[in-house]
Amino acid sequence: MSLRKTFVCAFVSLFAVACQKEDPKMNEVLSRLEKIDQRLEGIEKRGVGGAAAARPERKRPDPSLTYQVPVESTDVVKGAKHAKVTIVEGFDYACPWCALSRPVVEEVMKKYPDSVRVVSKQFVIHPDTANLPALGVCAARAQGKAPEFEDAVWASAWKNEGGRPKMDASQLRPEALEKLVAGLGMDAARWKADADSPACKDWVAKHYRDLATVGVSGTPAFFINGRPFQGQRTVEGFSVVIDEELKKAEGALASGVKLEDYYAQLMASAKKTL
Repeated sequence: MSLRKTFVCAFVSLFAVACQKEDPKMNEVLSRLEKIDQRLEGIEKRGVGGAAAARPERKRPDPSLTYQVPVESTDVVKGAKHAKVTIVEGFDYACPWCALSRPVVEEVMKKYPDSVRVVSKQFVIHPDTANLPALGVCAARAQGKAPEFEDAVWASAWKNEGGRPKMDASQLRPEALEKLVAGLGMDAARWKADADSPACKDWVAKHYRDLATVGVSGTPAFFINGRPFQGQRTVEGFSVVIDEELKKAEGALASGVKLEDYYAQLMASAKKTL
């Protein structure tokens, strides 16, 4: 009996079907498996020499280069207003990997309290779920509560179960967000109107454009002083690049560059597009 037939026999036996050598049901199953094999073989061949092979590979930003990732006065910043190292994070509220990365980024900030700031950018790739909270950040910013709103949304929508993030999508819906806003002491009616305004829609759209221009296509996406971070999303992984950038920054400051001008100077000579 062939390996395939042995497997099918074992599977069918789970349902108390006799596995006989000349069982017509078995022969029918084997015939179908043979057809599937032939189709898969055809797909594999096309992948090697056909249209699939001709499709160009998606270009990714080079981690050794510095890209122009703007930080503006309307962005949500955690840490010092000016810092030697700026981490820009592009995220989506429905992204489990973003939820996993969040506590790591917080630990990084604790490790470098005086040297690192984190700037969050909305990169919505799940619009049905993540667009409203993204607009909500903009609306909360108008009331001076953007960082608090971000923290509250993550805390309410995501839970860690056995080391794995689990999303409660109901917490990203209008009713839940309005309740969250009221709990933060904001004017819920004003927040709702601002979230639906053209200004906030443009704000979210600009974040997406700015990141897409430099090669971002998924979340989370991190740039450290303009360099795309592609290492392990651990404190140790981030620290490798942060320490490199700290040395560069200290050299620039020693030469007379002002701290408040440092990031802008980096961006002035950075690559504008992928």
